[in-house]
Amino acid sequence: MTGAKPEKVTISHRSAQWRQTARVPSSLRKFPVSRVQTIKQKDGTYLVTGDVGNPYVLPASSLAVSALLRDKSGKLLGGASTFVDDVRAGKTPRFILTVEGLPSSTQVGATEVVARTWGSTGRPYEELAMGGAVPVHTVKPRTAPFAKDKGRHAVPGEGKP
Repeated sequence: MTGAKPEKVTISHRSAQWRQTARVPSSLRKFPVSRVQTIKQKDGTYLVTGDVGNPYVLPASSLAVSALLRDKSGKLLGGASTFVDDVRAGKTPRFILTVEGLPSSTQVGATEVVARTWGSTGRPYEELAMGGAVPVHTVKPRTAPFAKDKGRHAVPGEGKP
């Protein structure tokens, strides 16, 4: 935060370098966020808390958790980020962050929270996906298998070079 305008701001970019991922996109699961609460504090800041989970078998060494506060019309009011370390499958560690610098008249309509791997590349995400996802269903089926395989429908063009 600063009290004065900067004299000069320079923003530069470079072209992105794209490469194929080691896994299909559907294997890259979102980190679930739950029990999110946004509480206005006496000093005008907003405290955002919640739990973050890990859908992968391997532990996530460091996750960046970002919260964006929006008004009732969806306009962005402000946000903040924090880190949660060593997030293991089956555990839901708590995150706590503070959003500062909003006018006292601010009315928050919604809080949007996202957890992602930390780093400048997709490698941490890919390594988690390569280790596999935690099974969604952990109970064995109780029904008997089909007596006859129902087969499948051919997709047009399938099997043609």
